[in-house]
Parts: sequence; structure tokens; C-alpha cells
Amino acid sequence: MLFAWHLYDLMATRLYPIDDRLAMYVDTIQRADRVTPERIVTEAAQWGIRRSRAEETVADVLDRLPDALAASANETAAVPAELVDFVTRRVDRLRSATPRARAGRPD
Repeated sequence: MLFAWHLYDLMATRLYPIDDRLAMYVDTIQRADRVTPERIVTEAAQWGIRRSRAEETVADVLDRLPDALAASANETAAVPAELVDFVTRRVDRLRSATPRARAGRPD
């Protein structure tokens, strides 16, 4: 299950104008708003994961995230609505950029 504090750990800086850089690079990218599914797949491939497996996994995780986010927000007290909205928009943007979405294939 995706817990709210994990969302906070991942995206807390996006709610505050402190710093927009990730703690780690994703395929040479450090800004969260510039990370794409393709960058995540390329990073995984650099770690030795088959590219086709990485593509499947990234698409699967992105497909599952909306339900996990909703469950987390419903089950955890005091989750800022702004955080849920921000993460929802980010997940939607990432989902629309997957090869599956670009090919028009259903989830």
C-alpha cells in the first residue's frame, strides 16, 4: 500500500518553494518535473533490468498509482489536499506519456 508519508517523502518539496531537485538523479535528470516514464525505464536499464521488463513495470506501477493514492488519502488523517492534487496531476501526466498510452492501448 502507498502510505501518505511516502508521498510526502517523495514530493514534499513540491508544495513549498524551497528546492525542486530530487535527492537522486533519474537517468541524469534531477528535477522531478522533468522525469518521464522513458527516463525511469532508461535508468532501470542502466541498472541491468531488461528494457522490456522495465517498460512493463513502469506502466503497471503508473496504472496502479491512482487507486493507491486514493486509498492512502482516504485512510490517512490530515493528508493535505494540495499534496493529493499535485501527485494526482503528476501521475496523470506520467501515465499519458507511457508508450501504452501513446499507442492508444487500454490500461
